[in-house]
Amino acid sequence: MSLVVAVCSDMPLATLPNPHVKMYSVNEALENGIEVPKAMLMDYEIDHDEPGMIMWSDIEPDFDIEKGIFSLPDPDDNFDIWPLEEPEELPTTKSFMAAVEWSRCTVGRGEMLLGYIESHLACAGEVELWCARLGGSESVEKYEKTFAELSGEDVLSFCDDKMGLASAQKCLVIKK
Repeated sequence: MSLVVAVCSDMPLATLPNPHVKMYSVNEALENGIEVPKAMLMDYEIDHDEPGMIMWSDIEPDFDIEKGIFSLPDPDDNFDIWPLEEPEELPTTKSFMAAVEWSRCTVGRGEMLLGYIESHLACAGEVELWCARLGGSESVEKYEKTFAELSGEDVLSFCDDKMGLASAQKCLVIKK
């Protein structure tokens, strides 16, 4: 069962790309000084002009070999939101759905998600924020709040799954 965080609306939802990740063709990657695996360069069946063949990130891992520490910075804006052409199996009546992809929710990410929702509420009367385990319980815990009542901490609390123990699907209806 996978955890899904999604925004649903009766109006089309905008894409919010991750500012730390870029997709390149093999040739674009080479032009931008990105190291491309030799196997890709030598494979003549790979179209070097096909978009999206190389994923690049500006987030550099931190290695401390002496201490045996590996860490990966995880800035608050390291997430993306993208509309789904084939909506997930959520019991919503909304016509449009966008997936929120992040490694975990933080207060800062919650605030940024609220900024996205605030922009969308300029053209929609309400949105639904879903946090659900697909294939899990069919019961739905539904909450309703106005946008002004919410903070990044509220979003963190709503999306925090306590290590996969969520039994119900949760829906937060957010009104203007």
